[in-house]
Amino acid sequence: MTEDLRSLLTANYGFAAGDAKKVSQILKTYPPEEIYSGLKELLRSIYPAKYEGALNFIRYLYWSCDSIPGSKDEVLLQKIKDGNLIQDALSFYEEKKAYVQLDFLFTAMRNLPFELSKEKIEQYIQRYEKENPVLLPQLLNVLIDSDNAEALKARYEKLSFEAEDVEFAVRYFILETVFIDNFDKDECFKRLRNISPDKFKNTLENKIAENQKLLSLDYAYDDEVETENDEILFLITGYFEDAEKAYQKGRSLTFQEFIKEGTAKNCGF
Repeated sequence: MTEDLRSLLTANYGFAAGDAKKVSQILKTYPPEEIYSGLKELLRSIYPAKYEGALNFIRYLYWSCDSIPGSKDEVLLQKIKDGNLIQDALSFYEEKKAYVQLDFLFTAMRNLPFELSKEKIEQYIQRYEKENPVLLPQLLNVLIDSDNAEALKARYEKLSFEAEDVEFAVRYFILETVFIDNFDKDECFKRLRNISPDKFKNTLENKIAENQKLLSLDYAYDDEVETENDEILFLITGYFEDAEKAYQKGRSLTFQEFIKEGTAKNCGF
């Protein structure tokens, strides 16, 4: 793949709504086989700018197919489907335990020319409950539509964890990520009091108070609704940053290892 094509496909992490002509020009300049090979190479990169850029290009191609001039976008999309490009990337990330890439792929899954069966997603949930539960929020979003809040809450409650320190942070992260009705979320956050580490009790109480404001009639545009300096989300961000660095050095890092190795101490855990 030429450097010019690599630069065009990654396009600073994505394409905007008015970029149809720009994408059309890429498709006119390079044959679909070359673009396909370039995307496959980028998806296997250890660097976020490359694999995220490639997924964002595919996502744009998939959702903007009707607005891109010409028919070469349809040809490339069909090649991506026939070549199982997304499945190939998913299998590669699984094998390499590339958890940051898996999280990004699961986040983008609903907007890609690829679909996982509900049975397969359930298998992933059961696997990563044990292997690396920080991936669960996006898997729940793939499994259940955002407008089915009751089903999301029910599946959330059925999750099981092997360690309380991991369970607290991941359950909190899930409640912040998936769409669960605020009344149900209030109940779920309050249950976390039973397993909250002492150092996070203030953050949890602030989140409970924030959610209760959202339940009131006068919450709109209330600056006090947003929780500042959320230590738990800071912890999650710290994990993904460290996992990315670890992968670039040839090793994997689970959330459990992140906590047990003491690397989480810098994030307040």
